[in-house]
Amino acid sequence: MTVRTATADDAPGVHALLDSVARERRWLLNTEAYWGVDGQRHWIQAVELGGGTMLIAEAPDGQVVAWADVSRPHAALTHHTATLGTGILEGYRDVGLGRALLSAITDEASRLGIEKLDLTVRGRNERAIHLYESLGWQHEGRSPRAYKQDGEYDDKVMMGLWLGEDEPEA
Repeated sequence: MTVRTATADDAPGVHALLDSVARERRWLLNTEAYWGVDGQRHWIQAVELGGGTMLIAEAPDGQVVAWADVSRPHAALTHHTATLGTGILEGYRDVGLGRALLSAITDEASRLGIEKLDLTVRGRNERAIHLYESLGWQHEGRSPRAYKQDGEYDDKVMMGLWLGEDEPEA
């Protein structure tokens, strides 16, 4: 498996990955890729132009099988933070790829001067929550019944990881 920075040329593979993970209807907030390939190309470029980055994992055959991105907000008071997004293609989970990709994206975020990472995850995604906890992410909040799919509710779990040099004061 190769982990590298995504480029605009990776848009078709990122789109196929995002669409596949979304159509599982268990992990993401959309049930299909909401942009076409051109939209994915724009997203990859926008993340980088905004001071963030996107990493992808490629299988030996060149297929994009995982991604992680950190996107910075545009507001001046939150520019030291970034939001994490990630996904792994079915068949490539539970082999350490998520842990490796999260470690790599955290290193990249630190290199970019990002001091704090944030994420939201579905409350039922216990596997991801456990992985984040094992990597030092802290629970920062929970919004009950924030998501509704097919008549069933799920909570939004908010987590954060401090990357700055000093621990923030409570």
